[in-house]
Amino acid sequence: MKEQAIIVLGYPVKSLEHLLQRRLQLAQKDAEKNQINCIIVSGKGREGINEAEYMANWLVANGYEGQIIKERDSWDTIENLRFCNEICIKNYISSVKIITSWFHLSRVNLLAEHLLNVPFSLLGAPGGSVELLKEEYEVIKTLQKEIEEDKL
Repeated sequence: MKEQAIIVLGYPVKSLEHLLQRRLQLAQKDAEKNQINCIIVSGKGREGINEAEYMANWLVANGYEGQIIKERDSWDTIENLRFCNEICIKNYISSVKIITSWFHLSRVNLLAEHLLNVPFSLLGAPGGSVELLKEEYEVIKTLQKEIEEDKL
């Protein structure tokens, strides 16, 4: 059984603020610091560029030598976590660190509590804006209602 893996949640590759690259930099730094030899990259993408493929290529090009597992099919955070949960079970991963952007942490925490069957922790990469945080707040309100109504 692998002790731990890192999950990097996708973000549009062509982002002007390079949020995806900041997530990848944080993942690589944390993996090296904590000797984590498995990173799961997650996301299909809406730009015609598969986010998981892009992230795997970025990690290799930037010297990451551990195992990279690509979750290529998810369209959103809910699918990211559902599909990554299946990967964790299949690969006997006992816990994960989820890396996303700082403004996305609350939503990921809320969803991970309901969708993951492994213990998790969160790390937030820099970048983003107050406007993105405001958008997240609105999404969280909707998700909380769906969870309360058992629709998630």
